[in-house]
Amino acid sequence: MEEPHPDLVSIIVFPGTDQERDDLFASVSRNCSCPAGRLTGEADHCAPHELLLREPTLKRLVFYRRWHQALRRGEWLEEAERADEG
Repeated sequence: MEEPHPDLVSIIVFPGTDQERDDLFASVSRNCSCPAGRLTGEADHCAPHELLLREPTLKRLVFYRRWHQALRRGEWLEEAERADEG
């Protein structure tokens, strides 16, 4: 079995919307622990930047963010319906 070539770059397509991507990048930048000027393609990254390199994890983050928002909307809809009944 042939080993992957170390010079090849894998391209990861973000599975969410532009707003979800911007929110993720903002969160990563708030939690980044990389030394200043260190983001020049070196192999060593902080944990938040490593997260951006894992496509399955990105898909899960988008899924759970949307699921959480749907649960919150449903919770508020329930409250509104109960208020109308009373």
